[in-house]
Amino acid sequence: MPRGLLAAIVVAGAVQVFLAFRIEFDRVIFEAASSDTAAFERFDQALAAIGLARPRSARLPEERAAGLWRLVKSSGLLLGLQFALATAVVWVSP
Repeated sequence: MPRGLLAAIVVAGAVQVFLAFRIEFDRVIFEAASSDTAAFERFDQALAAIGLARPRSARLPEERAAGLWRLVKSSGLLLGLQFALATAVVWVSP
């Protein structure tokens, strides 16, 4: 049983690392946009040009902030899950 729980902790940790990279990436974008109002538009155009996003109408900064907030909340929930799984491993270990 602990092996399955340990594997779940590792998978959750990998997802947590991905979320940390995304949060930091978005933080850098928001920092750049704080001094340049056209930064979001140029960023969206660059993503579309290299094929990482499809072209779409401009999103409001509030929508972008809401997306970043969802990432932060997901990261917090995942941290709670990791803690619960680690507690379960200690609990069921002989």
